[in-house]
Amino acid sequence: MGEVTVRPYRASDTSQLDALVGAHTAADPSYGPPAGQPGSDWLGSGVGACLTRFVAISDSHTVGHVAVGSVPPCPQRDLWISHLKKDVTLVEIRRGMVHPDLVGSRIGGQLTKTAVRWATERSYLPVAASVQGRTSSTAMMRRYGWEPCGVIDVDGYGPVTLWVPPTKIVDR
Repeated sequence: MGEVTVRPYRASDTSQLDALVGAHTAADPSYGPPAGQPGSDWLGSGVGACLTRFVAISDSHTVGHVAVGSVPPCPQRDLWISHLKKDVTLVEIRRGMVHPDLVGSRIGGQLTKTAVRWATERSYLPVAASVQGRTSSTAMMRRYGWEPCGVIDVDGYGPVTLWVPPTKIVDR
């Protein structure tokens, strides 16, 4: 693997993102789009509107993805706000994915840090969620100082752990 660059998503990334999702879903069928939905479309979806997306590129190949989405009124938002004890504009760092051959290479961390920087530069507070049982994402969140703040059952995913960022980000 060559140097990894994280940059904003472009429409021309669609076919490589579809291939990334296909490789990831083959390795982990528990995390992927519903049948018939293109992978790139799924990566850009979520509860709220997708505000921006980033891709990780290595040797001209897309090897990772993360999106930032708005958080509309919903049970997840209520839990995040209750835990944070402040009413702020939240954005969710979501649909993080790294090629299965590169899990553990810190690409997910690079993508997450880029998404967090994008959010905080706009005075948003980033939060995240991970499907329970996804040990690589849980390990990454803990490694970067994120704290679990609750578990909620989400249709189609089952139990999902909600995460808040480290205090240094919350108290900005």
